[in-house]
Amino acid sequence: MIEKREFNNQTFSKRLSVYLVERFPLNKFGIMVSMFALSGLCFSQMLRGVQPLPSLLVFLITAIVTLLVFFQLRVADEFKDYEDDCLYQSYRPVPRGLVSLKELGTLAFVSALIQGILVAFLDVKLFLPLAAVWVYMGLMTKEFFVRDWLRVHPIAYLASHMFIMVFIDLFITACDWLRQGSAMPVGMYAFLFVSLCNGLIIEFGRKIRAPEQEENGVQTYSHIWGIRIASRVWLYVIMLACVFAVYTASLVQFSLQTAGILLVFILFILKGVYQFRRKPDKALADKIEFLSGLWVILSYGCLGILPALLKAFSVGR
Repeated sequence: MIEKREFNNQTFSKRLSVYLVERFPLNKFGIMVSMFALSGLCFSQMLRGVQPLPSLLVFLITAIVTLLVFFQLRVADEFKDYEDDCLYQSYRPVPRGLVSLKELGTLAFVSALIQGILVAFLDVKLFLPLAAVWVYMGLMTKEFFVRDWLRVHPIAYLASHMFIMVFIDLFITACDWLRQGSAMPVGMYAFLFVSLCNGLIIEFGRKIRAPEQEENGVQTYSHIWGIRIASRVWLYVIMLACVFAVYTASLVQFSLQTAGILLVFILFILKGVYQFRRKPDKALADKIEFLSGLWVILSYGCLGILPALLKAFSVGR
C-alpha cells in the first residue's frame, strides 16, 4: 500500500488529474455524456415538432451540468464504498491517500454551485428536475438506509441505483420541454426506458471480468453468476435495449436506420461474447466494457442526433 505521505509534495491539481484518469476519465465520460445530452435534447425537440437541433449554448450547459452529475455520482461512490475499498481495494486513490474524502466532498459542493449558476442562467424552472437528481443521489449515497439488505440482494441494489438514470434523463430533456413551458412529450417515456437499459448495459459491462481480475471482497456479476450467465444477461439487456431503441426511433421516423445500425453492431457484440467465453482473459473482458460504451454512443446517436441532423439538413436545402 502506498503511504499517504508520498503525495504530500504534490499539488492538488496534479493529484486531482491522476484521480480523474483513474476514476473519472474525462475523455470517456465526456463523449458519452455529450451524446446523451445532445440526443435527449434533439429527441425532445423533434417530438415537439420544432427545430430539431438545440442551440449550442443550451447543449453546452446541459452537457456540463450532466457531466458534473456523473462526477458527483463518482464522489458519492467514494463515500459509500470507503470502508470496503480500504479493506479490499486499497490501491484506489482515496484509500491510498492520493485524495481525501474531504477534498472530493468540497469538489462535489463546488460542482453543485456551478450547476446552480448554469441552470439559473438557462431557466430557474430547471432547478426542480436538478433537485430531484440531487435528492435521489443522496438516497443512493445512504444506500436508501438499508445498506446491509441491499448488499445481499444484488438485483435490488442494481435496480435502486440504476433508477438515477431516469432522473438524469428527465433533467436533460427538461432543458428543452420544461424551459419552453411545454408538458413532457408522451413519447419521452420510451426514451427514458432506453436510457435505463443503457445504464444497465454499462453497469453489467464493467462488472464482467476475467477470473484473473476478480478480487476478494469485490462483487462482480461474473463472480456472482459466473461468466456464462453474466454475459448472457448482458446480451439480454442489449437485445431489450435494441427493441426499445427501434421503437423509440420510430417516433421520429428513424426506425429502419436504427435497426440496421444496431443489429449490425450486435454481430460484433456476439463475436466479443463468444471470444470471451472461450478465452476469458483481461483483454477480452476490457473489450466487453468497450463494446458497452460504444453501444451507448451508437444508440443515442440513432435516437436523437442522426435523425435531427437529417431533418435539419433537409429543411436547409
